[in-house]
Order: sequence, then C-alpha cells, then structure tokens
Amino acid sequence: MRCPRCHAETGPGAIRCADCGAPLQLPADGPDRPLDRPLELDRRGPVPGAGRAGLAPASAEDLSSTGSAPLLAVPPPGTDLTLQRAGSAARALCWVVDGLPFGLAALGLVWWLGADAPALVAQLLAVVALASFAYQTLAHALLGATLGKRLLGLAVVGPDGRRPGPGRSALRAAVAVAGVALLGIGPLLALFTRSGRALHDLVAGTTVVIAP
Repeated sequence: MRCPRCHAETGPGAIRCADCGAPLQLPADGPDRPLDRPLELDRRGPVPGAGRAGLAPASAEDLSSTGSAPLLAVPPPGTDLTLQRAGSAARALCWVVDGLPFGLAALGLVWWLGADAPALVAQLLAVVALASFAYQTLAHALLGATLGKRLLGLAVVGPDGRRPGPGRSALRAAVAVAGVALLGIGPLLALFTRSGRALHDLVAGTTVVIAP
C-alpha cells in the first residue's frame, strides 16, 4: 500500500504510514440515525414572482404601488393570460369623453377670435394640442388609461401586457394628436381594422383592451 502523503510503501494491513504517520484506513461509518422531525421537500422550484424568502407572488394591488407594476395579475403556473381588445363602441365613447374638453376649447378660441387674428388662433390651437399630448402621455404612463378609458373600463397595454412606459406613451400621444389634426384619420382607423388598433397604436405598439 502506498502512502498518499509521502508515497512510501507500507504493508497491506497497516493502518498508519510507518514513515509519516498518515492514516491509511478510515473507520467504517455507523448506521444512519433516524430524523427527529419531518423534513419537507419541494422539488417544484421557486414560485414565479416570489420574493427572496420564497414568499407567495404579490397580488395586483401590491404591485400597483410600484412603477413597473403589470396591468394584470400574474396568472398561476400552467394557465394562459389572455387580453380582450376593446370594442368599437366603447372606444368611440372614450374619444368623446376625453376629446370633448379639448374640442370645446379649440372651438371656443376660433369663435372668440374669429378671422381677425389667424396667427393667434393657430398659436392657441397649438397650446390646446400640447395640452392634449401632455394629458394622454401622463395618463397612460402613470395609470394605463385616461379618464374616459377608466370610466368605460378600458386600458392601454404595450407588447408585454403592461401599461406603456413614458417613451411609448409620448410616442402614442404625439401620433394621436397628429391623427386628429388630419381630420381624425388616425383614431378612426381603429374602427375599420381587424385588430381594432388605431394609427397611434400601430406606431407605438400598444393595444386598447378591456381592463380587469
């Protein structure tokens, strides 16, 4: 038998090396002792969405306080999460609720100033368009819906099913304002497409769906 430490040759029955004293044979292990308490084994792995301590997934109400909260609750494993797009009638009513204040403001400015100050009318209309842009951007980025959408149970989601971020919301609002300026061609496209998406939805990659 060769010693693993000093590589000296030792007899076959030796327990320790005669040169360095290193052990050559280990004692046999005793019988296994029974457990004094039950041991729970979970081979399924961590629950999706769980915290660091293996807690249960947070609910939609808990996630709504964070900036990246999903619009819909996380479904249990093995289930499919489907979003149902909004109907044409609901979207049309939403446009009336959201666009009525801005439309009345624009008509009031045109009627009040008339043709006497066309340059001033154009500037004030640009201010109204900028206010509509800011309103849509903040509403969709912070809440996922404008006032009209919330009243009618609608919401705007991005490709990942979450509410759009500030950049995507700003792009959507800019194209929406431009579509309204072009005789409403942009929003009206949603009434004639199979996907129910307007021009600003196609450009920004968003979809108007029925909110949970």
